[in-house]
Amino acid sequence: RCVQETGTWEIHPARYFKKVFEDDGFGHKLEEAEGNATAESGELVYSYKDTLMEDVSTGERKTLKKGFNSNDGNKWESSIIDTPEQNYVYNTGENSKTNEWWVEKWYDNKKGIKWAEKEGSKRDNSKFWKEKWHEEQKLEGTSIKNLAKSCEKWGKEGAAEWNEKWIENYNIEGKNVHKFCEKTYKGENGYHRGYR
Repeated sequence: RCVQETGTWEIHPARYFKKVFEDDGFGHKLEEAEGNATAESGELVYSYKDTLMEDVSTGERKTLKKGFNSNDGNKWESSIIDTPEQNYVYNTGENSKTNEWWVEKWYDNKKGIKWAEKEGSKRDNSKFWKEKWHEEQKLEGTSIKNLAKSCEKWGKEGAAEWNEKWIENYNIEGKNVHKFCEKTYKGENGYHRGYR
């Protein structure tokens, strides 16, 4: 079975969209949505395409997204894999106006472990930044109790450099028992370090 929709927005005829829904009757489903917008000159100023593939027998869902917007300069791609056992997200993007790029990774094993990594830079290497996040939780039915959280951030832009670390630990009841944070910053006005 396949259903397809196409059309334009009445308020802006230069915007076009298309949607497709497919089901093979054996547990495999596909959804696609795409569209674009053009300026009066005919130049393409916005475009996107989203694809969702689902396997009902395994519970796996895979989503792919990509597009660009010339108004703010953003261009992006995303991949999301979601199964009963885990969730993983991988995002990339760039901005033609700020001359920056970035990558993001997110992971959840659906058993209490989560982590994320993000980084980005300017194409001329005048700026760089990176972040790492980690969480551990105890799952008891619908109850969630924190066990530990941590984060680290560092980067550089021009003469400035920074680094930040923080850690939180919890007891078995989910009560915070330890918290620590350290920040360092080096810039034109000197070097600074702080604790909390």
